Amino acid sequence: MMELAPSWLRSSLSSIAITSVLLTTAAIYLRGWYRLRRAGRYPISGWRLGAFIAGGFVVWTALSPLAGLDRQFLIAHMVEHLLLMTLAPPLLLLGHPQLCLERGLPQFLARSARLAFDWPPVEGLRRVFANPAVCFLSATAVLLIWHLPRSFDLAMRSDAWHAI
Repeated sequence: MMELAPSWLRSSLSSIAITSVLLTTAAIYLRGWYRLRRAGRYPISGWRLGAFIAGGFVVWTALSPLAGLDRQFLIAHMVEHLLLMTLAPPLLLLGHPQLCLERGLPQFLARSARLAFDWPPVEGLRRVFANPAVCFLSATAVLLIWHLPRSFDLAMRSDAWHAI
């Protein structure tokens, strides 16, 4: 089967997309953080801002520079997993993202997000998955399950499953 685009081009486009999404998210977060600080209501401390930005940087590091090496070097692949599953989530959660992202969005989008997050099933899921113990145990379970021989072989044969 003929490739539609060379792997270096797919990798570059993917890296640009990831970088764009992360920079947009950081800009929305910073806008919300600044608005909260200026209004004096629910100010989020500077260390929380730093934690969120560091978490975004960890995600970028894992998905952009390291992602290009993960097929050649097992160590790069495993570092990528560890960054995404053990370091990035707590840093992002420490940044108190919901409040800052909500305040950083344009008002019509913030209102829609608030309605979605206040819907009881979503609220319940959010409460469960925002618990640090649940996050840690979930990440550990996913790491173990994906590295069982059958799961690992499936992920190595299929780019779609590997991305999941």
